[in-house]
Amino acid sequence: PDYMQYCASKAAVNNFTQNFAKLVAPILVNAVAPGYTWTPQWEAKSKKEKEMCEKEPLIKRFIRPDEIADAVMFLLQNDAITGTILLVDGGLALKN
Repeated sequence: PDYMQYCASKAAVNNFTQNFAKLVAPILVNAVAPGYTWTPQWEAKSKKEKEMCEKEPLIKRFIRPDEIADAVMFLLQNDAITGTILLVDGGLALKN
C-alpha cells in the first residue's frame, strides 16, 4: 500500500514537470530523480536494510549528495534542456 502512494506521487511529479515546462516555455523546468542517496536518515536504518539497498543499484553503492548537486548544476548550466526528469540513481531504474 505505501508503495502505491509512492508510485502515484512520482508519476505526479514527472507529469507536473513536463506539463509545467510546456506551460511556461521558454522558461526551463526540469526535475532530478535521485536513487538511494546517503543522508543522515540512513544512520537509523538497520545494517541489513542498508546493505540490501546498497546492493540494488547497478553501481552497488549509495549515491552521494554531491552527485545529486552535480546533476542539478548540470541542468542549471544547460539552456537546451527542459521538461526532463534526470535520473541520478546509479542504474536502479534499469533493474525493474
